Amino acid sequence: MESVVTDPEAWDLTIIRAQGLRLMRPEKSWRPIVTLEVDKHIRHEAVLGVDGQNPNLKQYFRFYDVKPTSTVEMQVWHRSQSKKKSKKRNLVASATHSLGDLLRRVEGEKGVLGKRSKTSLLPQHILAPSPHNASNSTRLTVSPRPPSPSPSSSSCDAPVPPYTETDITAVDLEVGNGKKSSSSSDDKGKAKEEEVKEVQKNQWWETFLGNFTLYLDLRDARTDSDFEAVLQQLKMEWTFMGGFLAAIGAVDVAIFAISNDSVVHLSSLCLSSVALSSIYTGLGVTSLAYFILRYYFSPPHLFL
Repeated sequence: MESVVTDPEAWDLTIIRAQGLRLMRPEKSWRPIVTLEVDKHIRHEAVLGVDGQNPNLKQYFRFYDVKPTSTVEMQVWHRSQSKKKSKKRNLVASATHSLGDLLRRVEGEKGVLGKRSKTSLLPQHILAPSPHNASNSTRLTVSPRPPSPSPSSSSCDAPVPPYTETDITAVDLEVGNGKKSSSSSDDKGKAKEEEVKEVQKNQWWETFLGNFTLYLDLRDARTDSDFEAVLQQLKMEWTFMGGFLAAIGAVDVAIFAISNDSVVHLSSLCLSSVALSSIYTGLGVTSLAYFILRYYFSPPHLFL
């Protein structure tokens, strides 16, 4: 890893590699998605290669205002590759540790107790949630960097093998009863079955709302990048609706400005409709003003 300037108030954590992930899925090759979550609100995501290595080691997870008792949850997700636009993810493994426990494990791995290393590699075991995979543990190597007393430069001490995109051959999977099964050409069929289950899981009202709102995108969002994408779409809608409501308000004002002796005669029903339109336009502008002031210039974690 190249040298970076360390913020004395920040914690930095880098995902290096993951091992044993190929035994959790029947596909010949898949790219695991690893998410890190601190105290249930600070999220980070990294997409690893098919060999389990992180192709972008320069991207590290920086977070502030944490304590040694803060919890760090590591999750490994699988996303179907049969459909490029599929956003549904399946959880295949997870683990939870406290930040202080991770630091103590780092010091134990380095053999220097009581002394904080600038950068250390820490393998963590995470378990699959399904019972038949409970015996197969996965090693996820992360690199936590605690806050330093003063700004300084740090680099990765342990060498990391270069990332290479390689093809993976068929993998034997040992299930709980001792039998072995290998991945074959029916992987695509299993992926299609999972997608059918995803569609069937949505209720009719969820599908109805998802046709003209961002309900499904917001429901399936898991990381900061997902929430940020939804927030960007909402900002565009708020901007459009703000201009639309302003135009309606201008039309209402113009109608009210028509005098009684003008060529165009307005009935009482027409005036009542315009008054009702003005009331609802004002309520819409008020709601938009709240959302814009609250979320428009806010970071994604406030949107959560």
